[in-house]
Amino acid sequence: MDDSALILYLEDNPRDAELVRDKLQQTPSLACELRVAGNRAEYEAALAETRFDLILTDYALPGYDGMAALALAHEKQPDVPVILISGTLGEERAVDCMIRGATDYVLKQNLYRLVPAVLRALAEAKEHRKRRETEAALRQNEAKYRDLVENLNDVIFTVDLQGTLTYVSPPTRQIIGYAPDELVGRSFREIIHPDDLPGLNQRFREILENHIAPWEFRFRTKVGEIRWARTSSRPIVESGRPVGIRGVLSDITRRKGAEEALNRSLEATLSVLSHTAELRDPYTAGHQRRVTELATALARGLGFSDDECGALRVAGLLHDIGKLRIPAEILSKPGQLSAIEFALIREHPQTAYDILTDVAFPGPVAEIVLQHHERLDGSGYPRGLAGEQILREARILAVADVVEAMASHRPYRAALGIDDALTEIRAGSGTRYDQQIADACLTLFESGQFSFSPTSSRA
Repeated sequence: MDDSALILYLEDNPRDAELVRDKLQQTPSLACELRVAGNRAEYEAALAETRFDLILTDYALPGYDGMAALALAHEKQPDVPVILISGTLGEERAVDCMIRGATDYVLKQNLYRLVPAVLRALAEAKEHRKRRETEAALRQNEAKYRDLVENLNDVIFTVDLQGTLTYVSPPTRQIIGYAPDELVGRSFREIIHPDDLPGLNQRFREILENHIAPWEFRFRTKVGEIRWARTSSRPIVESGRPVGIRGVLSDITRRKGAEEALNRSLEATLSVLSHTAELRDPYTAGHQRRVTELATALARGLGFSDDECGALRVAGLLHDIGKLRIPAEILSKPGQLSAIEFALIREHPQTAYDILTDVAFPGPVAEIVLQHHERLDGSGYPRGLAGEQILREARILAVADVVEAMASHRPYRAALGIDDALTEIRAGSGTRYDQQIADACLTLFESGQFSFSPTSSRA
C-alpha cells in the first residue's frame, strides 16, 4: 500500500491485541498503525475523534459485543470496513454478521487469515472511494450539462423543397460564422458534414411527410471547424401542400462534449464497480464482461434499440456486484455449499439492487440486475417472478449468465463446455428461459456468429 493505513482494534485482552499487532507488523506489504481500544468507552471515543481506514473488533467483550460494535462503526464511520475477530464465532453468527454489514470475519485460532482479510478489505475500501469520487464527478458533469442546455443560442431557418435556404436568423454569425445573406440562396447541404448528409437527406424527406422528430448532425463553420447541431423542424404547408421546411437549429457542440465526459465518467464507474466485484471473486474474473458480450449480441439480434442495449450492457457489467457482501471463502469454496452459505449467495441480486438503485444509469439497470436470476416458470429468485413480470432485458441476461457460467471454470467444478451450456438452454426453452431468446442464443452459437472472447482479458 502506498500510504500507512490507520486501523482501530477493539480488544479487551492485551495478549490477543499484541498477537494481532505482531501479525500485521510482520507483513512487509502492509504499512499500518494499529490503535487498540480496550473497552467500549475507548472505542466510542476513538470513533468520535479519528477517521480510520479499517476497524477490527472482538466479538465477545464484557458488557459489549461485536454486533453492537459493528452497528456503532456503521453509524459513526459508515464507509469504513469492519472485520470481526473471535474465538467463539459460529457459522450462523458469522453469516448474520456479514448480512449486517461486516466485511469479513477471522477466527482467533486461524489468525493466518488475518493479513489477507485486512489487505483485501483495505483494497476494496480504496476501490469504493474511487467509485464515490467518480460518481461525484458524474453528478458535477450532469449539473454542467443542464446549465449548457438551458443557455443555448438558436438559429431559425427556412428552406424550400429543394433544400435551398430562404431565411436564416442573425445568430448564425455566432454559430456558423456566416452572415444571414451569405447563406440565403445556398443549399443547406453545403455546410453539412459528408458522413451525416445521407441521414439528413432522409430526415428532410420524412419531415416533408410530417414525421416530426429532432435530428443531430455535424456541420462545418465558415472557418472549417466541425461542430454539432440539433434541429427541430416541421413542414411549411400552403393550400394543403408542403412548400418547404421551417426549423430551429441549436449549437450542441459543448453539450456533446459534456455527454462524452459523462460517458467517460460512466465507463470509469462501470470499470471500478466491475473490478471491485472481481477482487472478491477472482475465479470469475471476466465473467461479467463475457456475459455482457453475449447479452448485447442477443439484444441486437432481437431488434433492441441502442438505448435498450446500452442499459443491458451496463447491467451485464454489474450484475454480480452484489457478491461484494459475500465472504471470499464462500465464493471460492471448492466443495459443496451449506444451506446457510447458499442462502447468502442468493442474496446477491438484492444486494446489487440496493447498491445500484440510486445511481442515474441509462434505463432500468438496477431492476435488470435484480431480476437476472428469475426464471420464466417462477422457479428463480429473489422474488419468484414469472413470465411477463420479468423484464425482457433480464430474461436475456439470465440466458447469457447461465451459458457463460456453465462454459467456464468454477472453483467447485471444471468448465462444462459450451455444448453442455447450450443443451441446458435448449432443455429449458419455453419453461425456465424465454423461448425466443433461447432460440436466438442457440442460433448465434450454432451458426458461428458468436463466441466468447478469451478469459484472460478484462472489460
